[in-house]
Amino acid sequence: MKEIRNWLVNSKRLVDKALANYKALFVNELEVRKVVAERSKITSDFKIMPNHAKGTYKIMGQNPDVKDSCYIGILEIEYVEGQWQGVWEVSGNTHYGFGMQVAPNILVFSFSYLDTEENVHAGMASYTFVNDNIVRGEWIEDGYPDRGIEELRKMSADEINDDNIFDENYGFSLN
Repeated sequence: MKEIRNWLVNSKRLVDKALANYKALFVNELEVRKVVAERSKITSDFKIMPNHAKGTYKIMGQNPDVKDSCYIGILEIEYVEGQWQGVWEVSGNTHYGFGMQVAPNILVFSFSYLDTEENVHAGMASYTFVNDNIVRGEWIEDGYPDRGIEELRKMSADEINDDNIFDENYGFSLN
């Protein structure tokens, strides 16, 4: 339960950092996470299997360069022909990556993206699956001296098809 508690505590910290005009997005997501945490169980021998790890995840994260920054986004994880693939929609950019399973419950992705000025950025993200619904992540990227964090929650099919909580500013860094 410690990992679930830490995931929820970090999610609350990110909500506290959200700017006022985006606060509702974070508060709504936090309420969903509280329910997920209450219903979640953890087993010491959890193993990632493609049939339950692939899916769409809601991200709440923090950039390493500004400790009071936060963002919200989406990660789609697929397992195609024996290869883990990820597509992130974060900070107005689409990141693409390929991954590998390095431990029973850990996926590591190498990712890259083009910024608005068409400069290429690359990095690595490591995701520890606590269970089928809760994932804790860390990432590094060229140009950042420290690591960023991400707390992920697997979205239900209903949420994916009816995800209307984002406005036209969806995906842009919030701080």
